[in-house]
Amino acid sequence: MAKFLRDRHVKNLSISRARIDELFSLCYIYADRLTPQIEASDIEVRCMIRFDEKGYVVHSLEDIHHYDQAHEVERLIFTIETRQSLDTNRKFGPYLELTLDRNYQLCFLTVSSDDRVWVEGAFSAFDEVISKCTAWYRFIRTTWVELALQMTGVAGIFLLSLIAAKALAPNITVENSFLISFIFSFLLGANVWTFLQRQLHLVIAAAYPNVHFIRTGKEHVHWIGQAIVSAAIGIIVTGITGLTADILLGASKLVFGH
Repeated sequence: MAKFLRDRHVKNLSISRARIDELFSLCYIYADRLTPQIEASDIEVRCMIRFDEKGYVVHSLEDIHHYDQAHEVERLIFTIETRQSLDTNRKFGPYLELTLDRNYQLCFLTVSSDDRVWVEGAFSAFDEVISKCTAWYRFIRTTWVELALQMTGVAGIFLLSLIAAKALAPNITVENSFLISFIFSFLLGANVWTFLQRQLHLVIAAAYPNVHFIRTGKEHVHWIGQAIVSAAIGIIVTGITGLTADILLGASKLVFGH
């Protein structure tokens, strides 16, 4: 393997065409810096763009017009590859790869070479551009939001179970009918919530992707979707939180007498 390697996960980015041009230009800059040790013919710069369930490999900024014409961009991969790295499946030889994908697990910046100066320089340059692309909604894609949604769902199921138990109990002629109705309703609601939670995460991932590819004239459509999802989640969370607080306040008055 090469002596030096730098890599990092890439997440929560908003990528515009200007940033794409900047990243592609950096690829050529750092490819040129390999030429004192490597023949120019043995160095390849390319960008793979995946869109509308098909992919194209381009080698110049002029050929990246697919980005603007696509209905939906799924992935961009910027690569500096050398003949040695290709022939050895990247066990040896310098290379750089930046993958920008809506899926967080696939997003990486990786730089490797025997030349430490080249590795550090290329990694820092690309990392600096990436840091300027941080999405405004990054706080939404955190475990704290997932926890808030989970707790909101549990509270909502609890409230609905109370309502259902109150309606069902008079029609059930068994001892502790209210408790039995509540347990049944809660278990049923918990299983439904497990399914709905997965669907909700898919909706959030679509509205707030790991990498948002901004395209001129089409960005407003995505913003509208984000606004709708944000408003819906805000209304649900606020409503359930308010009802839960009222119930807890009422229960505390019954327990403590004030």
